[in-house]
Amino acid sequence: MRNAVVSRAPWNAALHIAQVLGYTGARVDAETLLARAARRTGLDDFGDPEFVVPLELMLGDFRRHTPADITGRQVFAAMINAALENRLHVREHLRVHPDIAAVPIVAPIFIVGLPRTGTTLLQQLLACVPGMRTLLGWEALMPAVLPALASPRALALHRSRVERQMRFAFRLSPLLTASHTFGVEEVEECNTLLLASMRALRTGLHACPNYEDFLYETGLRGSYDYHKPHLQVLSYRAPPATWVLKAPAHMAALPELLKVYPDARVVFTHRDPVESVPSTAGLVDCMNALLSPVRDREAIGARVLAMLRRMQGAARVARERWPASATQYIDIDYAELVRAPLAAVRSILLHFGIPEPEGTGTAVLGHLRRQRRTRAPPVRYTCAQFGIHADAAASVLQDLAAPDAVPGEGGTRPATPSRELIAGQSGDDEQ
Repeated sequence: MRNAVVSRAPWNAALHIAQVLGYTGARVDAETLLARAARRTGLDDFGDPEFVVPLELMLGDFRRHTPADITGRQVFAAMINAALENRLHVREHLRVHPDIAAVPIVAPIFIVGLPRTGTTLLQQLLACVPGMRTLLGWEALMPAVLPALASPRALALHRSRVERQMRFAFRLSPLLTASHTFGVEEVEECNTLLLASMRALRTGLHACPNYEDFLYETGLRGSYDYHKPHLQVLSYRAPPATWVLKAPAHMAALPELLKVYPDARVVFTHRDPVESVPSTAGLVDCMNALLSPVRDREAIGARVLAMLRRMQGAARVARERWPASATQYIDIDYAELVRAPLAAVRSILLHFGIPEPEGTGTAVLGHLRRQRRTRAPPVRYTCAQFGIHADAAASVLQDLAAPDAVPGEGGTRPATPSRELIAGQSGDDEQ
């Protein structure tokens, strides 16, 4: 169900009055955000203070390059505060329960692809496989509780808090619900886990040239410092399961990912960039509405193109230097994923030597049927809407071999799913 857009004017006016009375929730300076996270959690151990350098770069870029109103500043401050609170809670859980650090995260599956190449659909489908689990909205945004030890009431309150935040975001930007899957119990990307280290490429949410330069120049070193501990907190005293994770940001940080998860199994997704690039720009446009009432689609188009080229270039280098000790990756083509999704799932299991659990087909097909009934019709975007020439969009893939090309070291040709398997039943999923 689509939400009615919230008028920003009354909210802006209320926030202005609150700010005069001492409210600091819309301030986007490091000192205020750190103090607020400490006050809200009652914790103050942020660990190594080196993370403040990228934090200040990000905040400086936001202030200089984002025409945000006071509502947008509050939304942005809340995003950063959620990551800082995650950091504090993860460190506290490890302090109180040091055995969390010994929880194994065995051979996780990372779905790695540019935005809008089917990563969300594939994550949802793999999460249907018995014995696999994925990150959920409430788990990614605020791990304030240790799930294994929390009471049902504490977990319910936690989910409710996240749900209220999501509901407000949907009202600020109603097209979000048709552009991407969001929800307390829906699959979620790793962005907030990465942001706890203040090293996360937020796929063009706002212009941050100095921050991005710093990340690439440092090789995104330290990006996963709080990623694995976060998963260990969620896995503590839980039944063993294979994590299925995804985020476009992983493309730019694959060497760091493989240092932390040397047994990771990586799935690259691919899609015609003339389709995926404007779809990415459309999602960024929707996300930008959370921060600013100003809509500049040509600026968004230029930013998205630059961002995708840079991420793709980093992924190309990583594939060329794929370590012999790492698990061989697999390429999955979006068109084949949409045409025969169950076959794509089976090809991934086969490639990584994972026996197909009983009930996999029933679970995957059941998810697809539910999705067709409940998902809002996707919004279609074109390159022209964002001032992008089709040739410029197509050039995004020039730095990475097409999925049907001969792979580099450690790679594999994409699987070609069998045509008899649920052909045409998934619909067009742009996620």
